[in-house]
Amino acid sequence: SNTKDRDVYCILKTPNHAFFIGTSKGIYRHESTSGSWSQILLLRGEFSSTCKLLCDHSNPTTLYAATLQGLYKTSDEGFTWKKIFSGLGAKKQVYDIVQDHDNPHTFFIATAKGIYKTINAGRSWKRLDTTFTSESIFHLAFSPDKKQALYAIGENKIFSINLAASSREIIFHLSKAQE
Repeated sequence: SNTKDRDVYCILKTPNHAFFIGTSKGIYRHESTSGSWSQILLLRGEFSSTCKLLCDHSNPTTLYAATLQGLYKTSDEGFTWKKIFSGLGAKKQVYDIVQDHDNPHTFFIATAKGIYKTINAGRSWKRLDTTFTSESIFHLAFSPDKKQALYAIGENKIFSINLAASSREIIFHLSKAQE
């Protein structure tokens, strides 16, 4: 299969030199021997895009795919996938995923219903902060200089989250006057 007529949303190159792309219909892997792309995860439906691909920094054969249908994980570089987060009700969207560099089993995901955290590589998830319950979060990033600071982009806002103190602060808000 090829990637014709697909929108590409993200790309990942693993330490093992494997290439993956996330598209509007799933995930493709580049086969270096044949030079072609093979679909390795098919997503069906109107809202099926892959938003982010992440390689586990402690195990390069383990990948995560944040999609509009939930979060998927593979432990064999994409040959088999398992959904590990399905969202809440009709809100299944996972927009982003980041991995804690000091704790390789700890991940954070940005969803249509806030931020979730796992400390066991995705076996269980807990909402990070109940004040995000009605807030869609689209992107996450760790601060390069503050180990316990996580930044989150929501609808018209950027948050700084102090993980150690379990607090958050709005550091940017796009007011109606700025729109």
